[in-house]
Amino acid sequence: MTADRAPGMGAHSARQVAGPETSPAPVDRLLAASVARPFYLENQSKIDIAREFNISRFKVARLLDAAVAHDIVRIGITVPAEVDAPLSQALTERFALRHAVVVNLTRSEGGVSAPGDPRQVVRCLGTAAAQLLSEITEEGDVLGLDGSRAGSRSAKRSPGCVGVV
Repeated sequence: MTADRAPGMGAHSARQVAGPETSPAPVDRLLAASVARPFYLENQSKIDIAREFNISRFKVARLLDAAVAHDIVRIGITVPAEVDAPLSQALTERFALRHAVVVNLTRSEGGVSAPGDPRQVVRCLGTAAAQLLSEITEEGDVLGLDGSRAGSRSAKRSPGCVGVV
């Protein structure tokens, strides 16, 4: 019997039976970081990276997974605290919309805000509208906004927006 087998365990190793508390398998941290950089920061494909490092695309995928497991790569998704992403998604699906943004005026980056504060409402709505516009508009698009403070704030926060009065 080998050291990695428990009695009656057959070909299963003790590490396989240990469960989810075990730490990730050792990894070549330098190689994992070297593979992760072009994938995450330069949007290179796994196939291109595999060619560059002379390894298989499956090895690239394992190294990318290991880079995350070993905190070499940290992935985060951020939205402004006021945007309710799950409710925005549910609204989009329910009414078959292309885009929807739900702004929760009872919370903000600094915690609880006063929903009745007009400046806070204008800032939150203007910021959310500007973010959405920057994601969905393309060069040459024409956008009409009303003269409201939220509309004005959206235009001011939209990069590359040319104003016409």
